[in-house]
Amino acid sequence: MSENDKFFGGQVAVVTGASTGIGLGLSRKLLESGAEVYMSNRTPAHIARAAESLGHYRESVHAQVLDVREEKSVAQYMDYVAERGRVDYLFCNAGVGFGLPLEATPSMPCEIEADDRLDLRPSQRRHWQRVEADCDGAE
Repeated sequence: MSENDKFFGGQVAVVTGASTGIGLGLSRKLLESGAEVYMSNRTPAHIARAAESLGHYRESVHAQVLDVREEKSVAQYMDYVAERGRVDYLFCNAGVGFGLPLEATPSMPCEIEADDRLDLRPSQRRHWQRVEADCDGAE
């Protein structure tokens, strides 16, 4: 049993941007370590192809379309995942580029809040409380 197996075995992970590259590789390693993985990508054909490439892990792979640029898409995806139970790890690998200065982007990082639909462990809740406190002090 590897260190990864001990760490990720039986855990539930969400990986955004999971159809190629780092996201797909991360999903594969998590699955090899015994994790259940919720994979997402904004392009239906790409995420279907990625899930198909991991067919050996069929029972542990959940592939859905998610466009992280769209708030409604994110909310729907969070509902989908939350309906199925807990989440132990969230890997935000999907990239969004605005081509604007940080101050001019539509959604600043401090606007992100922990969502009650997610079953966060106490340590995760404490982390979100620290993030929110840091953001409150930055205004």
